[in-house]
Amino acid sequence: RLNKNQFNGEIPITIGNLINLERVYFSNNYFSGTIPISICDLGLSQLHYFANYLCSPYPDSNCAGNIEGHQQSCIP
Repeated sequence: RLNKNQFNGEIPITIGNLINLERVYFSNNYFSGTIPISICDLGLSQLHYFANYLCSPYPDSNCAGNIEGHQQSCIP
């Protein structure tokens, strides 16, 4: 879990290389930019990224079993 840690900056594109991930919780941080599309190759059961500053495009329902992602606002 990476939620509630005050992390900031962009989520690295290399997140798609972490093939053993099953659930990702990025919520309640200060992440900005976009979510790397490579995260959708992981077959996650849960992806939570709400309460950050991420920009669209956002992952769709094919990316993970359960997605939650309401944003504060977008910071490119």
